[in-house]
Amino acid sequence: MNRPSLIAATCLGAAVLAVGGQAFAGQRTLVPLADAPGPETARIATRPLVTTEVYLNGTPVDGTHTAVAGGRGSLAVGLLFGPVGVLANAAHAEELNKKRAVPLDGFAHADTVGTLAAIRQASQPAPQGTRAYELMPIVTATFEDDKTFHVSCMITASLPDPNGKRPWRARYSVDTPGSYDATSQASIDQAGAAVSPCLAEANRLFEGHARGAMQLGETAKPVVINGRTVQLRVVDAEYPTHSIVPDMAGIMEWAAPVQPAAPVPPCACNPPAADAPKGS
Repeated sequence: MNRPSLIAATCLGAAVLAVGGQAFAGQRTLVPLADAPGPETARIATRPLVTTEVYLNGTPVDGTHTAVAGGRGSLAVGLLFGPVGVLANAAHAEELNKKRAVPLDGFAHADTVGTLAAIRQASQPAPQGTRAYELMPIVTATFEDDKTFHVSCMITASLPDPNGKRPWRARYSVDTPGSYDATSQASIDQAGAAVSPCLAEANRLFEGHARGAMQLGETAKPVVINGRTVQLRVVDAEYPTHSIVPDMAGIMEWAAPVQPAAPVPPCACNPPAADAPKGS
């Protein structure tokens, strides 16, 4: 799956894509808040990822909080062979994701839980009481081709009930700018360095939402998604520094729009001297 195709598959699946400056009707508001004391009542999940917790057809890297996405099958196979073709495509995409994960071994096995724990310690006191949000950090490397990948991060928040079920959950996603080269260790290291600030921003979205600070404005604003400018409702209080929009199950932050350059003030220098009179 290339980067532009993520538009329909992520926040725009339910948050709504705008074309030609006109937003489609039906954009959802932010997912309702759980009845919980606040974001300080949160514990970080230490269990590894499972496939059902990864979206965008991502494949978890075993024993980690990292997923690799971007692998896809053949549309022709899916159309020709129906359900069997769909299963074959899914298996092919998973195998391709696993193959692309190999050079990212160090990136994938970084201590994502420890990174989020350090962020949470800096932003919130230790949880008190027994009822608490569970936060699952997820870092995704989405491949555009066999070489180029992008990094995004997500915190899935859920509120387990006494029976172990999760009647409320939401996710907080951040798409980082730039791309990385899976054939270059230096570039992979740069991707790793982008994870901590990305998770910190996802945690900020969670805390803001839990406190009721993430309120959507009524008017659509320009948002840059994968290099395209679309019109979406955003959290006005954060705009234009941050473009925060609802996705199908929470909040996603995309790139802030490029602001027009400030006009150049007129020159305050002395005007050029007039030509000397002829014959002088």
